Amino acid sequence: MVLFLRKLNGEHTMQILKSHLLAFSALLPVAALSMTVHAEYTGPTAEGDHTLAQILANPVDDQPVTLSGYLVKKLSYETYVFSDGTDEIQVELEQEDFPPQPFDENTRILIMGEVEVDHDKPVQIEIERLTIK
Repeated sequence: MVLFLRKLNGEHTMQILKSHLLAFSALLPVAALSMTVHAEYTGPTAEGDHTLAQILANPVDDQPVTLSGYLVKKLSYETYVFSDGTDEIQVELEQEDFPPQPFDENTRILIMGEVEVDHDKPVQIEIERLTIK
């Protein structure tokens, strides 16, 4: 750019700089809009048509589920016990899926995930998203 400006006469250089500045200032609002952060819906949600007891009575592998309840116990690094009041199930919850705010066994949560049916293990839910209610 410096070499380019040196080759041009002063007046022509100013015209080019003005046109570049004008183009840049026109693109700036477009760039700002493209970086907008989208908020998340935090109102009431449909909590699914099934209870945990109903899901466990007829588990379907990879069935998407949304349940409201509590993580009542930690079993290992990423394995917990979840209860919705009708039954309990082991859930897999990875560290990156935790909400930013802390919670305990008395905090009502909403989990969204998939049923995991493995004939060698108890039925589990792999949590894909957890929100505090």
